[in-house]
Amino acid sequence: MAAHSINNGAIKMNATTKSRVYKGRCGWTMETSVELGNNRQLNVLTMKRHNGDLVTSASVGIHDGDFISHRVHQDFSKRLMSEKVRVTENRVILQHKSAIENLDDLIAEANEFYCTETA
Repeated sequence: MAAHSINNGAIKMNATTKSRVYKGRCGWTMETSVELGNNRQLNVLTMKRHNGDLVTSASVGIHDGDFISHRVHQDFSKRLMSEKVRVTENRVILQHKSAIENLDDLIAEANEFYCTETA
């Protein structure tokens, strides 16, 4: 798998990795999606939570037609970072990029989760 690294503030992506920043109902949000194979997609999401913290979490969902479903307590899920900061667009981008610096390790961890699930 190709390396996903951060150089000069840019994320190197391959054909199966996509990132976007947008302002939603909870404020500034950044997400990165990576196709894992077997209809699975790793999603890394950075956003302000109801308690005011800026949180980055990762979860795997399964493609089901036009939808992606996540089975709570059955699919991979992990909180990567959480900070109590003023949530701005720049802060969201910085925290998200920091959380995905080792994206290949996170991909390996997610894939391992499903290998041990069937073992």
